[in-house]
Amino acid sequence: MIKILKFTLFVLLTASLKSQTVFDLDIYQMAINNVNGPESIAFSEEGLMYTANEDGRIIVLFRDGSNPYDFVNTGGRPLGLKFNPQGDLIVADAYNGLLSINMDGEITVLCTEFEGVPFLLTDDLDIASDGMIYFSDASSAYNLENSGDDWNQANGRLLSYNPITEQTSLLLDGLYFANGVALNHDESFVLVNETWRGHVRRYWLSGPNEGQTDIFANIYDNIGWVYVDNITFNDESIFWVATFNGPVMALDTLGQIVYQFNFNNSLLEGNTSAIQYNDTLYLGALHENHMGIIPIPEEILSSSQTSRDSDLIMSRFQLRQNYPNPFNPYTTLSYDLPKNCLVNITIYDVLGNVVNHLVNEAQASGYKSVIWDSTNNQGHPVSAGVYVYSIEAGDFRQNKKMIVLK
Repeated sequence: MIKILKFTLFVLLTASLKSQTVFDLDIYQMAINNVNGPESIAFSEEGLMYTANEDGRIIVLFRDGSNPYDFVNTGGRPLGLKFNPQGDLIVADAYNGLLSINMDGEITVLCTEFEGVPFLLTDDLDIASDGMIYFSDASSAYNLENSGDDWNQANGRLLSYNPITEQTSLLLDGLYFANGVALNHDESFVLVNETWRGHVRRYWLSGPNEGQTDIFANIYDNIGWVYVDNITFNDESIFWVATFNGPVMALDTLGQIVYQFNFNNSLLEGNTSAIQYNDTLYLGALHENHMGIIPIPEEILSSSQTSRDSDLIMSRFQLRQNYPNPFNPYTTLSYDLPKNCLVNITIYDVLGNVVNHLVNEAQASGYKSVIWDSTNNQGHPVSAGVYVYSIEAGDFRQNKKMIVLK
């Protein structure tokens, strides 16, 4: 695994509510008979919806569930889907391991085992801004047909895959059916759902708790017995947790349950994933021939907008062709200032040494960007490797990783 900074990284945490708000909401079926077992959903930059199916097909649809067409068949059972910064679709396939699929439909197997122990149920994933892939293997003992034998056994793992070095690393083992995976907004930790235990586990990637793990949220203790499945982050302040036999739960960045979405489960049995796109929550299922959508209540959307306006939240890397990461030699660092303030942007190497000061000045509110030329840092180029840029404004600091290529 890539070495992480050893100095403390400060994290902006969204203020959480004192107790959860329960909503009884209508769910609408979509893509009826256009899918079969749409376990996971991912959206492309163009807003097209990709979903995994029981027969190995990955299907592309419009967001209303129309105009379906086959993208590729993995020959296995794709479960987790996520686009990487280069626009390739990374897939956790229960039978075939971790895959990368380009837009021409060419499949590359990234990894299928760790230190001789094969992935028997590769389940879900998330991808960091530097391209690092974090993924779960629900079981190293049983495959998908026999997964019911593994519910209460600690055979699950959380792993990472570095696409630059092509190395796989073990972060956690002994997990009780490791399922959904999601990074937080500044990538200081990654979450993994332990389905049998009914809780969300956190693994710290940086900061003073680096390498340690704890329980981020215990869904079972709050609402009773449910199987937590996939988890997604809405890139603002909410983790959406799908429960296989219950409601959709919303966690804040402190791990507190803030919203509970109850819906008619007979209209979508076996909910496995919940992902937000604009003002709508899209729901997947393990065996259904359709997906579900739930319009997000306006008060939640308004609350999120208020939070964005009142808090100083820097935007992530703008992962477009002209804002690359990894890169050589230029990259554009983009951010947004809701209010006028003094801004400092500093580049560090992995040992915490200052490489360059890009900005140190008072700036007005609005969208900003600055270009870093890795060949000119106080007159010297930097070597290829991992770097971190730190943006400070007022009492807030956010850190992001980036990779300089040779």
